[in-house]
Amino acid sequence: MSEIIQISLDEMGAILIPAPIRERLHLSPGMTLVADRAEAVGLTQGLAFGVMNSAWALGNLTGPALGGALAERFGDAIPYLLAGMLCFLTLIAAQRVVRRPAARPAA
Repeated sequence: MSEIIQISLDEMGAILIPAPIRERLHLSPGMTLVADRAEAVGLTQGLAFGVMNSAWALGNLTGPALGGALAERFGDAIPYLLAGMLCFLTLIAAQRVVRRPAARPAA
């Protein structure tokens, strides 16, 4: 009997790309968005990146404690659901901010 082996994309990424590299792949597009939006609203890129790094540090400081407290009180699923909703809201906000080039007419 042959067995079917299923691997999720995340597992495949864990196999093919070492973790330190895989964890940093999302930074480049995020930093590009910060740089573009900073220029669009008249902020210096240094200030924009300073605010981004401060928010990142605050999230790393409060996230585990808040997630642990929520999981202890309401169960393990709640922190994941809240994180998923936050990611979805971030996606919606990014879609509204990013300007897409106009579609070219077919030749």
